[in-house]
Amino acid sequence: MRARSWALCLLLLLGLGLSGQAQSLHREWDRLLKRYVHPHGRIDYASFRADTAAVRRYVERLARTSLSRASRQERMAYWINLWNATTVYALLKRLPRRSVLEGHGLLGLHIPGWRSFWRSTRLSRLGRTFPLWAIYDSLRALSQEDPRWLFALYRPARGGPPLRAEAYRAERIAEQLDDQTRIFLARYNRIPDAETTIRLSRLFEWHAGLFARQAGSVQRWLAPYFEGSVASRLAYNGYRIVYAPYDWTLDDRPEQEAVHEADRGRSRTRF
Repeated sequence: MRARSWALCLLLLLGLGLSGQAQSLHREWDRLLKRYVHPHGRIDYASFRADTAAVRRYVERLARTSLSRASRQERMAYWINLWNATTVYALLKRLPRRSVLEGHGLLGLHIPGWRSFWRSTRLSRLGRTFPLWAIYDSLRALSQEDPRWLFALYRPARGGPPLRAEAYRAERIAEQLDDQTRIFLARYNRIPDAETTIRLSRLFEWHAGLFARQAGSVQRWLAPYFEGSVASRLAYNGYRIVYAPYDWTLDDRPEQEAVHEADRGRSRTRF
């Protein structure tokens, strides 16, 4: 009878997947983010470097974690946190630099496309080594045609979504993705009420297909995030879109000190 009880307990534990360890799995990453990421999204990399080893240990812990029994929400939180932490760790080892694009490609010269930072940064997980970019494909498959995860992936550049000052968690993933989307829309996208042309992040151009698959077009996808005449006009694709140059300057300085080099022709790299 006792042996049967132990067997039942073991089966229950195995069936929990990540749930039994979810509260502790991302705790260290959450602590680091709250310590080094400012409320407006700027990262204090100079101080963060003191905890490079802690970031490495967190990445290594995730790399040893199996997802065989994890829920979709657990997988989403896992892959987003792994992308973000690995990106931060790779940067901490390469500082100082002005842009994430520096130092990649042949003889240190940046070559767009497959030699970019995310393709050259490698990750070992459960005996397999793959480029960090492969996480993008995993999240795309998990998203169920919901592209909000794009705004959760940290691209250490002033033109991209900011690093969230907390870890993503399965039980809050929908809420966090929605909030992160609204933060990005408010920060880098301008839709004046009385004008016919809107200025959007180039992120929407690069991933237009993902937004179109869910809502038919980028504008229709944006409509629920706005109100009144703006929402109505977006719903029938009533605007002309101008995609802003993408600023790849590292987001480690206050807004007033940043040099917006995207306007100088350094935004052509696709991501």
